Amino acid sequence: MPTTYKRKNEERAKWSAGSLKNAIECVQNRTLGVNEAARQFGIPKTTLKDRIKKGDAIKQHRLGPSSALGEDAEPKLHATHTKIANIWICTRSGVRLIWDFQLAEKLKLKHTFNKEGGKAGYDWLNSFLRRHPDISIRKAEGISVNRVTGMNCLSVKHYFTLLENVLTVPTCSQN
Repeated sequence: MPTTYKRKNEERAKWSAGSLKNAIECVQNRTLGVNEAARQFGIPKTTLKDRIKKGDAIKQHRLGPSSALGEDAEPKLHATHTKIANIWICTRSGVRLIWDFQLAEKLKLKHTFNKEGGKAGYDWLNSFLRRHPDISIRKAEGISVNRVTGMNCLSVKHYFTLLENVLTVPTCSQN
C-alpha cells in the first residue's frame, strides 16, 4: 500500500538549498572541482553535476511521485475541503471520495481515479489529508430520538419564556 510504504534509503536530499547554491558557485568560479565541492558541501556528485548542467539549482524539487490531480488542481480541492469544513458539514470519507471524483471530472483534470465506481481511492484521500493537515474529517454525533422530539418549537419557546421571567424578576441579591 502506498500509504504505509517505508523508504529503504532515507539519505536522499539531506543537503540544503543554500549548500547546493554555494557548491555550484564554487564550481563555476573554479575555486573547487566538482568532486571536492560535492565532498565539502555534502551533496552527491551526480546531483551536483546534473544541477550545474541543467542550471536549476534554485528550484525546489519534491521527492516522490506527483499528486494524482497535479500541482495546479490541488489548491482548488484544498479550498473546497476547507469550505466544507468551515460550514460544519460532517461527511463520511466515502462521500468525500465521490465529491473529489466529481470535482476532477468537472474541471476536466487528468486523474487515475476509478471511473466505474465514480470515486477517488482511499489511499489517495489519506495521502491528501496527510499533505494538508489543516483539513479533518469529522464524524457526526449521534442524537437520540428523544432529544430530537424534545427540541420542538413549543418547548423552545417555553424555555425562553421561563428564562426571561427568571432574568426580569428582581431577587434579594440584586439590592
